[in-house]
Amino acid sequence: MTRALVLAAALQLLAASVMADAIAPPPRKCPRGYRPGSDHGGPYCAPPLPRCKKGYTPRVRRTHRYCEPPLPRCKKGHRPRVAGADAYCEPPPKKPCPPGSYWTSSSRNDMYCHGGRWCETSCSKGYTCRRSSLCVRYRGGRARWEQVLGTCLLDSDCKKFARTEFDSVYCRKGSRCDPNVKRGAKAKVKKKVKKKVKVKKKKGKGSVKK
Repeated sequence: MTRALVLAAALQLLAASVMADAIAPPPRKCPRGYRPGSDHGGPYCAPPLPRCKKGYTPRVRRTHRYCEPPLPRCKKGHRPRVAGADAYCEPPPKKPCPPGSYWTSSSRNDMYCHGGRWCETSCSKGYTCRRSSLCVRYRGGRARWEQVLGTCLLDSDCKKFARTEFDSVYCRKGSRCDPNVKRGAKAKVKKKVKKKVKVKKKKGKGSVKK
């Protein structure tokens, strides 16, 4: 009897997961010029591409259309970024991200440290495989969006970063591809002091006696 209940529960969970991953068919009819589509958000009718001014790229995401601007010109240390119809300059972090993470942004109002890729085989150029212990929050319910909040040894070390009692922050340990960036206090640049060379002027000889 117990085995039957366990099997029934397992089948129910499997069916629920399959239904969650299932995508509904696109709508049968859409307005003229619109294209039928479907994804995990449900069926939709995608509008036609917008007309954009020179230098802008027409884009369509589900039912939203916009003109993507070109990359902006930014001052030194700032990275040009484009998010949807907004172009902005991403400033450097106020303090370096922990080892095993890197600085990024999804918009001008959403900048954070992101968990680096796990070192399964090797890391790409400019990255080094390093051991890390990071307090991680999964953004949007997707494991690939890892917001790094700090370092840890245990899960209890990450509780201070939780915004609410339902906010789950985990301590993730392992080797990650870490960008080769300098961390810590900035090295003091010693100013080169030019030594003043005193030039002694030779006194000229006095009048020649006859």
